[in-house]
Amino acid sequence: MFYKLNVENWKLCQLLLGRDIRHKFPTLHLQLAEREGAAVKPARAEAAGDAAAKKRAC
Repeated sequence: MFYKLNVENWKLCQLLLGRDIRHKFPTLHLQLAEREGAAVKPARAEAAGDAAAKKRAC
């Protein structure tokens, strides 16, 4: 059986093959970064907002 490799199942494919497969799929790291970046951006924006609020308070 063949599966379409995507962000959700790349770890499963890697586990089944027993080796790192990311180098064979050049766009996979971009998709992973995009997904992780989507979670990181709100946290960074919140931290930047806190820093700006502290500067205004001083």
